[in-house]
Amino acid sequence: MSLATHRTRAIFAALTLVGCATQDLGPTPMPKPPVAGHAYLEIVGDRNVFIDTGARATITVKYHDDAGDPIAGAVTFAIQGDAKGGSLAAASAVTDNQGLARVDLVAGSTQAAFGVRASAQYATSVDWSVAVRVGQGPPTPQALTLEGTYQLESQFDLVAGLPGTFGDVVRTVIDITDSPNDPTTYLIDLALREIGSGAVANAVNALRPGLDVAINEFLKSQLGDVYTNLLAFGNGFGDAAQRFGLKSELAITKNADGSYVAKHTIKGIFFMTDAGGGRRQRQDLDLAAMSMNYVVANGVPISRNGDATVTIGDHALPISYGQALVYMVRSVVIPLIDPWARNMTEFLQDIVDCDTLGNEIAAAVGFGSGSFYASACKTALAFAGNYLEGKLGEVGGTATGFHLHGTARMQDTNNDHMVDKLMAGTWEGRLDIGPEAATLGAPNQTFLGNRMGN
Repeated sequence: MSLATHRTRAIFAALTLVGCATQDLGPTPMPKPPVAGHAYLEIVGDRNVFIDTGARATITVKYHDDAGDPIAGAVTFAIQGDAKGGSLAAASAVTDNQGLARVDLVAGSTQAAFGVRASAQYATSVDWSVAVRVGQGPPTPQALTLEGTYQLESQFDLVAGLPGTFGDVVRTVIDITDSPNDPTTYLIDLALREIGSGAVANAVNALRPGLDVAINEFLKSQLGDVYTNLLAFGNGFGDAAQRFGLKSELAITKNADGSYVAKHTIKGIFFMTDAGGGRRQRQDLDLAAMSMNYVVANGVPISRNGDATVTIGDHALPISYGQALVYMVRSVVIPLIDPWARNMTEFLQDIVDCDTLGNEIAAAVGFGSGSFYASACKTALAFAGNYLEGKLGEVGGTATGFHLHGTARMQDTNNDHMVDKLMAGTWEGRLDIGPEAATLGAPNQTFLGNRMGN
């Protein structure tokens, strides 16, 4: 065998081994161009940089997509604040095959505290906090300033349901729309209850549920607004009763001994209602507009876990949620569907054509006249409207109040060493409704806070 043949086989074997090794390791993703909404910058290492005067440090950022794969592109770096003679070795850097971009930070000759910001196309900027010191060993970090006033928005979701009168009202309204053949099934049940005749009930019930299906389909095809409006009201009322929010201010004060205390003031309430088509719309109401006083809790204990989280201690907020709900139903939910109705009875009578419903029942049953069933329908609607009005009145007069405690993450968004946002907040506690209570459990009860002013 010739030397050339040996050499050829050796090269082929080496290439084969390299190919197998490459296949085993898998290909390294090549950097891709950035795409709007799918580009991110991530600091590699600590975002807090401590550096001696005159020294040099390298800061690194990764430019990547949703899957963490590298993105190709330029990353710009800029000093934020007064660097006291400090500088960056370059104003920008191009990412490598791993999506990493690096730049050297050169400290000045005096102590300084400033920031460095990295920016790239379609990505949210990221920031380092830099402290230039004289001597060795990192200085004690400056704690974030927590004291100040924050505007809170809290959202509550009573997934476990509402007890007592609240529960009665909500369940009655939802009962109008929760069965496959509602509102027909609900209306026939009410009419038979009002007629009070066993013979009529037997004649009608013998044709059910086929009768319910037939009339309900007729209502949908001929009187579509009835079906749509009742469904909209049931959904709107259910949403408003079980999913709502509070608008408030939390004023945190730092005591001389370093402890914190707050004043929590409820100023408004908002409800999420069904806007149709799977959409929800928010309705904001100021307490003053509902002839309700602002609700204040003083002396609320506040504690912090370094610069990570803040805990808002137990406190009571005796807000009349029932009064707010009644106002919401009468002034927002009903007018959105029927601008002419002033109460529940008028709303139901406006949207349900009892004459047509009575004729359909009489024709299907072959017993009794259309006017007979129409009269029962109107009486039943009046009964339902008066019942709900009475229950709403009870709700409005029921003593209610929140008992809450919560936790949130602190965030300094502009490197001024002040807490700007309270993020991912969760409440726990209860909503007292007369002698009963609805449990408010995490993570369904949430809040966010934004600093007001400086």
